[in-house]
Amino acid sequence: MTPLQAPVAASVANLLSQRRSIRRLAGGALSPDTIARLQDAVLRTPSAFGVTPWQVVILQEQRDVFWEEVAAAFREGLDGDRLERYLGRLEDFRPGAGVILIYEDLAARPALHQNWGLSEQTAHDFVQQGLGMLQLAIWLVLTEDGLVTSLQHWDWLIQDRLAALLSLPSERYQLISVLPVGEPAEPARDTPPVEPSQVLRIDPDLRQARPS
Repeated sequence: MTPLQAPVAASVANLLSQRRSIRRLAGGALSPDTIARLQDAVLRTPSAFGVTPWQVVILQEQRDVFWEEVAAAFREGLDGDRLERYLGRLEDFRPGAGVILIYEDLAARPALHQNWGLSEQTAHDFVQQGLGMLQLAIWLVLTEDGLVTSLQHWDWLIQDRLAALLSLPSERYQLISVLPVGEPAEPARDTPPVEPSQVLRIDPDLRQARPS
C-alpha cells in the first residue's frame, strides 16, 4: 500500500495538486463522514437553471456483487487479449473501498430545452458541463479524505446489466463514468507538465485583435 500524503490545507489548489488517477487499489473505507461530504458535493455542484442532470450511486457493502456483474458483462462483450486486459484491471479495483457511479438523467436535456428556451445543442452542452463539475467535485472530496480513484468509461459494456441491477432504466439514465475508490496500491504515474502558455492567456493585447 502506498499511502497518500495528506494535503497541507483543504484548499482547492492543494486538492487539485494532490489529485491523481490511480488504477490499482488497496483497502480503505468510505467513512460516514466521507459519505456525508460526498452527498454535500452532489447536492452543491452547480447546474444550469437548477436542473440537476445527474444521478449518483455509491456502493460499499454490495460492491462485490457489482464487480461480479461487471466481470460478467466483460465476458459477454469482449474476448481474447482485450478481455484479459479488462479482467486484469478489474482485479486491481476489487480490493478498494467501494465504487461510485455517475449517471446522466436524460430528462434534464428536454427540461432545459422546453422550459428555458435553450437549443438542443446548448442544453446538451450545459448538461455535459454540469457532469464534468460533478465528477471533479466528487474526486476532490475523495482526495481530501486520502482516497484515490480514476474515471472508467464502460457504459457500452455494462449499461444494460446495471439498469436491471440498480433499477435505473436506460431510457431515463445513461451511465457516464465509474469511479472505483480506495487507498492507493501503486504510486501515481508521472505526467508531463503542461506549459501554461499552451492553455492560458493573461491580459492578452486586445488591440492586436481589432480590425484596422
